[in-house]
Amino acid sequence: MQKKKIDFIENRISQLNNIKLDLTADLCDRSFYNRMYQKIDNLSVSNGTKFFTKLDMTVAFVGDDYSFQLLKDVARVIKLKSHNLMETFKTNEIDFIMYVPPTSHSIPRSSGNYYEMFLDSSLEELFQIAGEKGIKTVLYDMEASIQALEYTSIIKNSDFIFTVQREKIEKIKGICNHQNVFEIGLGFNPLINNPIGRKMNDDSCDLLHIGSFDNYSEEVRENFNDITRGLFDETVKPQIIDLHFKIGKNISSFPIDYISHTSSNEFNTLQLAKVYKEYDWALAINELKYSETGFSPVIYELLASGCNVLSNYNVYLNNKFPNVFIISNEGEAESTIHSFKGIRKVHQQNAGIRMTFKDSTIFHQFPKIVEKLGLKGSIKDKKVLVLADRIDENLLEMFNKQTYEHKDLLTINEVTEESCNHYDMIAFFSADKNYGEFYLEDMINAFKYTNCDYITRNCYYENSDLIDGIVNDYTDRMLDKFATVFWRESFGLKELCRLNGKVMLKNGYSLNNTEFNNSKNLEDYATKSSGYKLSVIVPIYNNGKYLLYKCFNSLQRSSMFKEMEILLVDDGSNDGYTPKIVNRLSNQYDNVKSYFFNDGGSGSASRPRNKGNVLASAEYITYLDPDNEAVNDGYKKLYEQIVDTDYDFVIGNMKTLSNSNELMAIYGENKENLDPTSLLIKYNFKPQSIQALVIKKDFVLKNELEMVIGSAGQDTLFFQELMINAKNVKVTDILVHLYYSAVENSTVNSINKKYFHKVYLREVETNKRLSKYGLIDEYKKRRFQRFFKLWYLKKLAKVKVSDIEESVKILYDIYSIHKEGLELTDKRVARFVMLYEKERFETLYNDFIYKLR
Repeated sequence: MQKKKIDFIENRISQLNNIKLDLTADLCDRSFYNRMYQKIDNLSVSNGTKFFTKLDMTVAFVGDDYSFQLLKDVARVIKLKSHNLMETFKTNEIDFIMYVPPTSHSIPRSSGNYYEMFLDSSLEELFQIAGEKGIKTVLYDMEASIQALEYTSIIKNSDFIFTVQREKIEKIKGICNHQNVFEIGLGFNPLINNPIGRKMNDDSCDLLHIGSFDNYSEEVRENFNDITRGLFDETVKPQIIDLHFKIGKNISSFPIDYISHTSSNEFNTLQLAKVYKEYDWALAINELKYSETGFSPVIYELLASGCNVLSNYNVYLNNKFPNVFIISNEGEAESTIHSFKGIRKVHQQNAGIRMTFKDSTIFHQFPKIVEKLGLKGSIKDKKVLVLADRIDENLLEMFNKQTYEHKDLLTINEVTEESCNHYDMIAFFSADKNYGEFYLEDMINAFKYTNCDYITRNCYYENSDLIDGIVNDYTDRMLDKFATVFWRESFGLKELCRLNGKVMLKNGYSLNNTEFNNSKNLEDYATKSSGYKLSVIVPIYNNGKYLLYKCFNSLQRSSMFKEMEILLVDDGSNDGYTPKIVNRLSNQYDNVKSYFFNDGGSGSASRPRNKGNVLASAEYITYLDPDNEAVNDGYKKLYEQIVDTDYDFVIGNMKTLSNSNELMAIYGENKENLDPTSLLIKYNFKPQSIQALVIKKDFVLKNELEMVIGSAGQDTLFFQELMINAKNVKVTDILVHLYYSAVENSTVNSINKKYFHKVYLREVETNKRLSKYGLIDEYKKRRFQRFFKLWYLKKLAKVKVSDIEESVKILYDIYSIHKEGLELTDKRVARFVMLYEKERFETLYNDFIYKLR
């Protein structure tokens, strides 16, 4: 009887599963593969690489086809299988064996087979044979799959282990009992993932997502739903390729609402790379959301192919590729897609190609593995010689602003055949044409994904007129050598000098229509304004890539962008890149103004912000840091709240993006007609971000309010002084900007003794200025101890070892600034003070630093 019941239940479950299979098959996008195959079948593919050299070594490879395709062009890579192990060793001189665990492209993480592949007995046999023959074994963890290996023999038997997750290294060392565990960056194969064949789709809003919902954690699934909510409308056309969905065999793991937009994965790795090129926009979801050094590998591939990418937050992704759009608010994805049209969209696509090809190909990453094994495999820098028809001030400026570093400049008349032999490439510049900052870098990158003899631009602008031609594809015709870079070994100098005008020339490649204009004097088509409504002050120091792709991109999405005056105040950047970006923006946009301090920097954002207050021409001002973003059209909304009122400033909200998203609504929602000083005291002197304010400029200048130069956290005191001096403010619940709290090299994230020196300066001024206002006792009672414990002591725990002693002293000095009349009510602060004063430094270091690491 019991068996009949079980059989009945199992039969019903089977029937239900069949219904689900049939329903999914009926509802999904069954024809997508055939439609797409017709588009991609004849797309051009890479003919090799001129820039990179295949390593002279043989690698025995174990892994899935996705990983094999990634590695196959960087060295002689032999794919091992259990039945051919001994034969491979007999017929080949193997330098080392590399095992790459299965990736999400091949097997669902939820599948039992995924883990069984780690425990394959043939793999253990392979490692044993390798040990007997003295062949090194390498485990290359590309997707943090290593967590599934932690209790198997695979780690223990690997001579070298490379992982994308820095935070896992010490744990892995404990398992394998050796020190040969290293962090390695992800890479992509430029011969597979590249923009070759990409069309210029002027206004396409199609969005591609490739992934598997069953691989996502609950939190990541929520991220996916938040990003896509509202996207499925008539103007954005999404397409999901479910990597693990096979029609008739299983059901898609994506929610039912998405099924009509979902297709099964019938593409191989090479076909999928072509599919990327048919989309201008892609959504890539990070499963490694909290990794310090890893994120979804598909992001590299999408960017390299020219897709603009939307994603959920990941700290490493934000630092490495600030051009990726981090979506944290509902509706933001749709507005982002619609705000990038035409040439602006193409510039954004170029940024992704440029950043990935700079140092993220597998040809960059694989030699790092090889060198750790004691083998030779380094990449040499490639130099370009630029030959000019004449060198005047304008041409010299265009040459110097090029972001490609390894370059020299000569005139055509002074160059010799012998001098050319020291260069890998030759480019021609004309003083009568215009070359953008990324011209050389973009041209030279094309040699990395083609084996062409020259890279040219057959499609370009002549002033504002588009001269149509071949884009992102091969060509046998060169229109102008002054829009071309030649591979030196393919041409003699005399041959190049004789080239003139349009020439039939085999084995070329033509880029898209950016970074070059055939006219020297460009017309200014920017919309001019007789008076700006809002001045946005941007303090800058060595953060040009964030300025361009975070801050400025976000301001362009504002509906009042053309009514804004954007003041880029550089505090003395010395990285060789940031000043080029500042000048690029101020030259391209009439409403962008630049100012440079040329003394190497003041140490904080105070000086450039103070200067911006004076330079601003609008009646109202705000601030935005280069590594943050304006969102929600917040500045427009705040401006509408303050214009034609007696408010000194209006307060909005900010959202902090870190390992969790936090909305900073410190002063609540929608307050007006209140006493600002009383409100400040009530909320314990907590500051709101000054990037979430719109302020009357005259209010700042008349009250002579300035930020403390050289200090850290200077905006805290500035906000407090704004509140103390204001007669009338308004608090709103308007979300205004995103604060990325873990940006590399930012002042608040670089914890060393210099940081504590900077906050000491602020605390000195805080004591002085709040004493002037008669509020220092309230500050000590309500804020200082709590802030000391929750901020300073937490920062102290992260300070580098060599700076501990001095940092502790400075922190005690900060306490000493305020100790007069201060009653120590916080036990943690009191213990720090007691241990310092009794010179029990080892106990202090242990309690406040070592124990917390």
